[in-house]
Amino acid sequence: MDAVDLTLKMDDVHLRDDRYDADVPYPSQIDPTRIGAAGLEIVEAKGWEAWSLRDVAKELGVTPNAIYGHVDGRAGLLTEIGAEAARLLAAELEPHDLPPEPFEAVIEVAQRYVRFATARPHAYQAFTAAKPEISDPAVQPWIELWVAVRSVVALAVPASPDAAAFALWALIHGRTSLAAGPARMTDASTGLSDSVRALLAGFAAAQPIGSPIPDLHDRVPPIE
Repeated sequence: MDAVDLTLKMDDVHLRDDRYDADVPYPSQIDPTRIGAAGLEIVEAKGWEAWSLRDVAKELGVTPNAIYGHVDGRAGLLTEIGAEAARLLAAELEPHDLPPEPFEAVIEVAQRYVRFATARPHAYQAFTAAKPEISDPAVQPWIELWVAVRSVVALAVPASPDAAAFALWALIHGRTSLAAGPARMTDASTGLSDSVRALLAGFAAAQPIGSPIPDLHDRVPPIE
């Protein structure tokens, strides 16, 4: 009798998982770049407090354990979701079509930030809650967003760009929090332009102020 080749090629193997009522591909077939985007889709559909790993796995068409072959546990999955939200927010703040006047450009950045946060609250929560430590390489999308905002602020407050950008971030984050709570009956942009303009004017008139986040110095390129 001729020998029968029973060698299994893993690319041809599919696992059956009745819980998903679908053919589930072997984990190596997962596209890692899709994990964050798929996770964010689920977060925005179900809410930051209500989504589950199984939901993300079903969206990707894999078993839950398959995802862990590409991320470091649940914390790693959270980081991927938050990073996707950070990239989407950065895209909203692209500086190529901002007003030419520096103060007005910063005001437009603040308006876009608040609009994103209020229109996509679950994505914004992922962005704020899932940020890893500064020492973690996975923090890069958040750093890139910081660099983008700081570069716009630097045109308005060249002597203290880090301090002014940090204060601006605190202001717009606070305004977003108010819009989701005590001030939810008013438009989130109410008073924002005047607040940002006053903040910038104060920093522009003051003596240079050092960076409040020195830990970022070796991760952030100098302002040209």
